[in-house]
Amino acid sequence: MFDVPKTIMANSNSLREEVLRHIYSEGVFRFLQLRDLVSSPRLADHLLEYIDTDGLVLVGDSFLNHQICCGECERSTYAISLDRWQAVKDRVRFALDRAESNEGAICIQVWPFDPSSLSLQALSIAVSVSYSDLELQNQPKTAEAINMLVDRCLNEWNEGM
Repeated sequence: MFDVPKTIMANSNSLREEVLRHIYSEGVFRFLQLRDLVSSPRLADHLLEYIDTDGLVLVGDSFLNHQICCGECERSTYAISLDRWQAVKDRVRFALDRAESNEGAICIQVWPFDPSSLSLQALSIAVSVSYSDLELQNQPKTAEAINMLVDRCLNEWNEGM
């Protein structure tokens, strides 16, 4: 019988335990297992000409590039909590389109919780599951970097057991 796991968010207090328990109960780790267990925090993306990035957290390709040095980062990507986004969205300058002419634009991902509240491992998991299938298909280096990031996270969690 197929046992469907519960879905948790990356800011769950039991993230580490749930991820390790689920992976070890299944045997060999597969990234799809992680995506089935942990929901993507990415609610929306916005391309902005300007936003004050103080207190925002690097995510997406920017986070991967900082952690793994995969070199796939076209523009800076930050996460902002939904609450903070609601408070600032009327004061930001949106970029008109995603064209190359917006090289200095900043990508903002809106998350349901404050990404700065996460540990490095939880943030690594959150960023990993935030990519869409299409993004992973079109960016093989990104998928490779995610696997490296998740492996490192799992090793760190295992060492802490």
